[in-house]
Amino acid sequence: MEYESYKKTYFVNPAPKPKFDFIGLHGVALFINDYEAAVAYYNEVLGPPEYVEGKFTNGWRIGNI
Repeated sequence: MEYESYKKTYFVNPAPKPKFDFIGLHGVALFINDYEAAVAYYNEVLGPPEYVEGKFTNGWRIGNI
């Protein structure tokens, strides 16, 4: 899949406005047993995810890249 198709498929558009300004952190991967509770928590703390791929992958922008 070329990048533009990938981006249109999995990235939320328009991107949600971030709740916080982060500097210098580019990403973190977390593997959590209670996935639904974790997603609810991060939605509350960081707002809606900017990246959604399938049922079990969500991404929130952390930083300015």
